[in-house]
Amino acid sequence: MDPITGGLRKIFLASVGAVALTVDKTTEVVDDLVKRGEATVEHGKSINRELKHSVKNAATAGKKDFEGFVGNLSKEDLENLKNEIRKAEGSSDVVDSQTVVDDADDDL
Repeated sequence: MDPITGGLRKIFLASVGAVALTVDKTTEVVDDLVKRGEATVEHGKSINRELKHSVKNAATAGKKDFEGFVGNLSKEDLENLKNEIRKAEGSSDVVDSQTVVDDADDDL
């Protein structure tokens, strides 16, 4: 084999080897990316479940706290709270808190 033919043969074989190596490495990289993607999806699902559980617990606790707060209000404070809610809703049937106090005194 002459040197030119030997050189061309080496270049050709090196090219084939480079293609084979590229295919192997690409397959490895793709497999690794798929594994990482699957792990990320599972981690996201886990975080989502934890978040739903935390939100549910917080909502339940907040409701209990609010019920306890409202349950401990005096009649006057409760009426004031109702009036503030009506104001926030834009309702025009706001009751004067002094009227509530006067009405409560009449009951005594």
